[in-house]
Amino acid sequence: MISDPETGSTDPWLEEATNVISKVSVQAQPRVLIELNRIARQPDVSFESVADLVVKDVGLCAKLLKLASSPMFSNGQRFDCVQDALMTIGFQEFRRCFLSVSIECFIGKVGYPYRGFWDHSMRVASFCQVLAERFCPQHAFQAYTLGLFHDVGAVLIPMYNKSYADHIARALPLYFGITELEYALVKTNHCAVGELFARNWSLSEDILIPLRHHHNPNFDEEWSDTTRELKAILQLAELINDKIEKKSDTYTPFSQSKDTLVRICGVLGFGPQVLPELEQDLLVALEGDK
Repeated sequence: MISDPETGSTDPWLEEATNVISKVSVQAQPRVLIELNRIARQPDVSFESVADLVVKDVGLCAKLLKLASSPMFSNGQRFDCVQDALMTIGFQEFRRCFLSVSIECFIGKVGYPYRGFWDHSMRVASFCQVLAERFCPQHAFQAYTLGLFHDVGAVLIPMYNKSYADHIARALPLYFGITELEYALVKTNHCAVGELFARNWSLSEDILIPLRHHHNPNFDEEWSDTTRELKAILQLAELINDKIEKKSDTYTPFSQSKDTLVRICGVLGFGPQVLPELEQDLLVALEGDK
């Protein structure tokens, strides 16, 4: 039995999650991404240094320019070189774009065929950023990262246990009973597997904890304010996304969703009457991403 990195307690879900990570040979965070994160902490960013760093990987660079040229990042303006992209969209958007391409390349390497997963992850990540820019703008990049990684465990489990493949679509909406169903099937869940994957990529605890608990309706009082805010942002993005995708007339299709929404409102400091306005903001962002 292994210990939970967060609490120190033994956790059978993490035991099997570790087996999943070992089976699919998850690598550490790409060195180029580590360097970009280091550059992001510097007071002055040299676009020339960033470009020199990125162009070393020709295949990844091509994917990066393709995504940077998409409406999500540049209103469809075409870029043929890294420096042009940097000058137009700025370093932070470029960094966000590079992170997205890095995850997409990893998913491609493990041979995951479910395109709906990637579309879902990109959309939720975009929603997380928009919501964070409104409620906690200092955490906007972390929120985007959390949204991008939050369901990555659902990609990895089928590589270890093929019987899970038919259940992936059920893991994507914010259904709070999914982790128990997953445990009955594969003795772990996509949240635990995703946390270990993200830990291999050296993401911060403020991202790891919400990732692990994003199908948990509760907010631990011992978590940092940043952790609580990021978890609330992710769950709010998922509730609104589920409503949009299903063309539903409610943000709370499950009984636990109602209590969770009350907690989200408390953490982020807004009332439920603001939800239609937030939904409209996300619809505008979604339209701009097409």
